[in-house]
Amino acid sequence: MESTELSQEKYDKLRAYAVKSVIEYDSSPEEVVRVLEKGGMTPEQAQGVIQEMKDANIFNMKRQVEKKDRGAAYRKIAIGALFLVGGLIITILTYANASGGGRYVITYGAIIWGAIKLIDGLTDLK
Repeated sequence: MESTELSQEKYDKLRAYAVKSVIEYDSSPEEVVRVLEKGGMTPEQAQGVIQEMKDANIFNMKRQVEKKDRGAAYRKIAIGALFLVGGLIITILTYANASGGGRYVITYGAIIWGAIKLIDGLTDLK
């Protein structure tokens, strides 16, 4: 469907849809051109949108988001492990010091929270 005139509103909607399809569905430039032309853009307009998207690094955005998500997952794992191990160390040290009949601390809050955070981070990596 070839159209000589494309309203600015329709052009903007098609361009927004193109960006969304690349970010959410990892569409290739060729797929985006097909969709834009089917929506009423001329091949030149579609190539112009593709060039704008390349200039704005849109085609690499999904990978950047995935890297950011992986970074957040690794932070969760590190924090969870820190609390889990820290809680265990405090519990073990206070128990060892109390072996002659004193009091000791069980840091179950830090241990449980650390384990949950660690598991949450590990599931985010998948």
